[in-house]
Amino acid sequence: PWNADPQFGKFQNDPHLTDEEIAIVSKWAQNGAPEGDPKLLPVVPPAAKGWHIGNPDVVLEMTEPFEVPATEVLDMQYFILDPKFTEDHWVQAAEIVEGNTRVVHHASVFIYDPDDLKPRPRDQQMPGVVDMPKWQFKPSAPYKPTAIEARMGLAEVRPHEPFAAIGHGEPSRGWPEGTAKLVKAGSKIVLQVHYTPNGKAEQDRSKVGLVFCKKPP
Repeated sequence: PWNADPQFGKFQNDPHLTDEEIAIVSKWAQNGAPEGDPKLLPVVPPAAKGWHIGNPDVVLEMTEPFEVPATEVLDMQYFILDPKFTEDHWVQAAEIVEGNTRVVHHASVFIYDPDDLKPRPRDQQMPGVVDMPKWQFKPSAPYKPTAIEARMGLAEVRPHEPFAAIGHGEPSRGWPEGTAKLVKAGSKIVLQVHYTPNGKAEQDRSKVGLVFCKKPP
């Protein structure tokens, strides 16, 4: 269920089950997954309202609503959010709040770093790819900007992993005390959203919140 190999050490938030736990689940499944005693159910925690990361220092919202059609299959959609940072910022936590939970399947945030804009070979490109011809996967293929890169006039999205994400059980993203993510002056935020039409025309206007470090990490 995750990528860390336990033979190389112990890691935080390890979701692996013990052999005993796996045996219990297996036996339960083999017996037809019977319901247990309802009186032993744990209390359902209250649903959090608002931001999970506290009050953000900066909130970046899509400049206008995106029109989600009733039935069409959509490619990933990309929205450029410009924080207009004139100085570097260390970010302690980041969170995406979907504007319309009925049609937002999942979303991720990436950073356009102004200090690393040199084109890379296509097989080394980072996330943010739109309509990439398959022949460009070849290491020898010449570089050709993708649609989002051409629109931004930039060459790549950084970092490899999403700066923040929602969906698929992904929690809001925060980093341990003393550590943080650097967002350099002049960076732009790229919000990548996967929409799933539900049979009715909808609108979405999602937003991203950032919490800055109170002291340098």
